Amino acid sequence: MSVKEGNVGGKKEENYFETAKRYLLNDTKELLDLLQKFDKTSIQGSMIKKLEEKITCRPEFTFAAVERTSFATKFLYMWVKAMWDYYKVYTETKPLREKLLVMRQIVEEKTAELKVKKEALDKINNKIKDLEDMFNLKMFEKQELTNKI
Repeated sequence: MSVKEGNVGGKKEENYFETAKRYLLNDTKELLDLLQKFDKTSIQGSMIKKLEEKITCRPEFTFAAVERTSFATKFLYMWVKAMWDYYKVYTETKPLREKLLVMRQIVEEKTAELKVKKEALDKINNKIKDLEDMFNLKMFEKQELTNKI
């Protein structure tokens, strides 16, 4: 927190630029690694709410405005926007993904049942084939005995 210039009464405003310079911009390779290895599925709703309250609601949070500031901020903007959009889609599709997991489990169970039933059917069909072969053999023997008589 720092006192904003021109404010009467010493009202403090959040200023993350000094912290960003000291920790993030000091080693850009580390920053790039952090961004690439960021676990986007661990984004919390409180983080998105804070982002929406403090950053995305501002009129200067547009690609055109950010693109004019610097080359690097353009890509940081794109990354933040992508994470924000990912969170929105991820939370909207969460019920569908949960339903998909349930349906996959049901399909696996039914597939296992089907496999058992197919094995039983194969046993029955083999038994029927054996009985048909035995029947044909007995009919052939009967025909031979009838011919001998």
